[in-house]
Amino acid sequence: MVLSLRSQYASIALLRGEKAVETHPPRPDVSSNARVAQILQQLADRNVKQRDVALQLNVPTQYLSDLKHGRRVVTEQFARRFAEMYGISTAWLLGASSS
Repeated sequence: MVLSLRSQYASIALLRGEKAVETHPPRPDVSSNARVAQILQQLADRNVKQRDVALQLNVPTQYLSDLKHGRRVVTEQFARRFAEMYGISTAWLLGASSS
């Protein structure tokens, strides 16, 4: 019987009498990522390339792609630069409700 690495750690913890605790990387804030994706799409609709946005923000193009697809977390520092560059609210970008 072959156990996954996660299962092996859980088994070892149980043998030691410890509670097995699964850890997961932090999930990106979906609303922040969705809002970045929304702005990037609006820019793309105006023929602004993601590569050009990345150059303006001094970040790799892959970073924007990762944000857009929820593979990275929108940081406060990035949100401030992005919001300042495109005239939007940092609070809104970070997920604050509009009401």
